[in-house]
Amino acid sequence: MSWLVAQVWILLLVAFVLGSAAAWLVFRLAPARLKGAGR
Repeated sequence: MSWLVAQVWILLLVAFVLGSAAAWLVFRLAPARLKGAGR
């Protein structure tokens, strides 16, 4: 049972890292794109 809990925690950690990296890239790239095509 413990291996299942460990696997879930590893998946959550990987998802959190990928999500934070994607959010960082979006916040880095979004202003430049919004300025060009913004209202």
